[in-house]
Amino acid sequence: MYATAETIKVPLGRRDRTLAEEFARRQATPAQGKQVYLNLLAACAVRSYLQWMEVESHLAAAESDNLPLDLFGHTSELIIPEVGRLQCQFVIGDRSGDSSGDISVAINPSQALDLLGYMAVGLNEALTEAELLGFAPAEDKDELPLSSFLSLEALLESLEIFEDETARRVKAFLRYKSFSQVIAELEQIYRQHQDEPWQWRNKAGDVLEEDRELAGTRELKGELSALNYTELCDLAEDLMERLAEIWQ
Repeated sequence: MYATAETIKVPLGRRDRTLAEEFARRQATPAQGKQVYLNLLAACAVRSYLQWMEVESHLAAAESDNLPLDLFGHTSELIIPEVGRLQCQFVIGDRSGDSSGDISVAINPSQALDLLGYMAVGLNEALTEAELLGFAPAEDKDELPLSSFLSLEALLESLEIFEDETARRVKAFLRYKSFSQVIAELEQIYRQHQDEPWQWRNKAGDVLEEDRELAGTRELKGELSALNYTELCDLAEDLMERLAEIWQ
């Protein structure tokens, strides 16, 4: 597990601003261009932090030289190979005199099953420095209060979870829920029954079984599609035990 501060400041260099300007110029209006510019600065700051943590990532906006005009969500995203997408949402101005609960962070709801979550990124007025304010797991909302964001350590823990081999098998199985949603449900089970680990197996198995039921007629693929309920509970129990090592 990496050690990390609650927040961390990241300098924004000339290359970051030049890249952001390049994509901002492609937009239809100045207002769109400004939002894209700030999105990319936030994403560049998080990418720099992940590089320091030796976590590979790249900008979703850099995947194509011929992107559509509406890049609001796309330009805020980082892609972490074999893990998922991380949205980086900017917050402008001085927050020292505000209660974090009074600040809402606008997010771009995504139906992508590989969405890891959101990073809140403070940008100073001069746009020369970013402050990574926290991480929030994926939720289907338009905005989140800054007070609901967790520490940077929560991001690194999530990355550790997503890279686990058992987690990869579960991700391959899911067709309706995002993996982040499943993790949130399993964490709730863990918190409610922390002293009753014998409860984990069937309750966690029910979370995976619910995905299969919700998927309905969606095509099921991969080795896990044919698992019976007992085998599904075995897999869920393995994942719960792995998660418990991180959460305890």
